[in-house]
Amino acid sequence: MRGPALVVGFVGSVVGAGYATGQEIYLFFSRYGAAGTAAALLATCGFAVLGGRLASFLDGAPQPGLASVLRRLAGRRAAPWWEVVTAGYLFASLAIMEAAGDALAGQALGWGRGPGAALLEVAAALLLLRGVGVVHAAGGFLAAVLITLTVTVSWHALGGIAGLAAALASRAGPAEPPPPWLPWPVSALLYVSYNSFLSLAALSGWLPARAAASPAGSSGPGSRAGPVWPGSRLAPWGGAAGVVTGLLVLLLHLALLANRERVVGSQVPLGALTADDPGLFAAYAVNLTAALLVHLLVVGYGLGARLTAAQPGRAGALAVAAAFPLSLLGLAELVRTVYTGVAVAALFLLPRLWSGPPPSGGRDR
Repeated sequence: MRGPALVVGFVGSVVGAGYATGQEIYLFFSRYGAAGTAAALLATCGFAVLGGRLASFLDGAPQPGLASVLRRLAGRRAAPWWEVVTAGYLFASLAIMEAAGDALAGQALGWGRGPGAALLEVAAALLLLRGVGVVHAAGGFLAAVLITLTVTVSWHALGGIAGLAAALASRAGPAEPPPPWLPWPVSALLYVSYNSFLSLAALSGWLPARAAASPAGSSGPGSRAGPVWPGSRLAPWGGAAGVVTGLLVLLLHLALLANRERVVGSQVPLGALTADDPGLFAAYAVNLTAALLVHLLVVGYGLGARLTAAQPGRAGALAVAAAFPLSLLGLAELVRTVYTGVAVAALFLLPRLWSGPPPSGGRDR
């Protein structure tokens, strides 16, 4: 896996429907008011650390594929359970992307539920059927468009440097009372947790095979002696991907914070900032469509690789199509149900990036 491809995959797997609609950024950060800025900075640090660690871990995998990655990380006994959790999360994530397509179509064109998700599903399935090369190329292009337009829309909503400085200096209180069990540091932790878990699952399908596993008794990735996971030339790329992701989160949070009277109660907060400007709304629509396609391609291919190593693109396209009925439940319901549960579960797995699997897990043979 090349460094730039890792950055594209990491950012593409994180920046999906919840981010591009502004919904998850509002829920995890902006509704806390000024405290959300501290939460976004904390999340940036978390993404940088976990991004580098994930890169080292994935680059050291002796075999490609999600099953091998989970056995290596969680151990043999727990790995089957985590495979079920991961597959369910990836599948639900596809439905969330398609539901966001419906939300965009409803806002832009006044369509009812269903057609927007169907069009997005067809586009992603066709790209996946063209093969991994097209997936990588499309992902790189759309991620670049996404980053450019996200910055453009957020910067316009802030009103330039003066607005950015004012948002950074804001002492605004919470826009609405958050749950008592979810103070802002916990919110930032959960945000990093579920996104890092999704990146781990999605990127495992892009791994190249190692030429040979470390011999028994060595200090390589399968050994209990020496470092748990060795250093990697991709670690700086992973850290850079985490920083880029965190800064995108911070910028969008500040845009929502500066305009929170317009976004409170909105299902698509970023759309609420652009609705009164046709040109800006057009840029936002492209931004959201790019985010959804990147996410569907990255996650669809990762899920397809888990199902079959022979034709992961075709399997991913079938998974994208199968997620359509679930998408009809709606974006808000899916995000609320799926994200929080997976984030909590991932807190039990991600620390093993430092400690390694339990001794009973054995080596990944």
